[in-house]
Amino acid sequence: MVEQENEHNDIVLEQRVSNSLKYYSAILDCIDYVVTLQYNNRIMSEEMFGREIRNIIACDGLERFERHVAFDQWWRLMIELGGLVNVGVNDWEFVRSKMILKMYGASLLKVEKKMFDGGATVGITFSW
Repeated sequence: MVEQENEHNDIVLEQRVSNSLKYYSAILDCIDYVVTLQYNNRIMSEEMFGREIRNIIACDGLERFERHVAFDQWWRLMIELGGLVNVGVNDWEFVRSKMILKMYGASLLKVEKKMFDGGATVGITFSW
């Protein structure tokens, strides 16, 4: 499962704008660094992120469907309310994630383990 980790669900518009600016500027900077301008998927990705930004900032109530939250919040919601079971992340998956990033030349991306549940690794995050 992949989820965007940020607080885009704040009631206060200014906080959503500030969080979105930090978050999406990092994503777009990463895309600019890794993907050439001529690559068609880059345009589609940028358009998709543009729609997300517009929804987070311009919409409220039921119109806003982009409601990203911090890792610990959505993880707990999935386990406690969703009834899902955490299978964890082992060391091989963590190492493999780092290797994949190196293959694509994304040396400025950082991979981190997220731990809950008594110190067990429950997720991996990528940050720019």
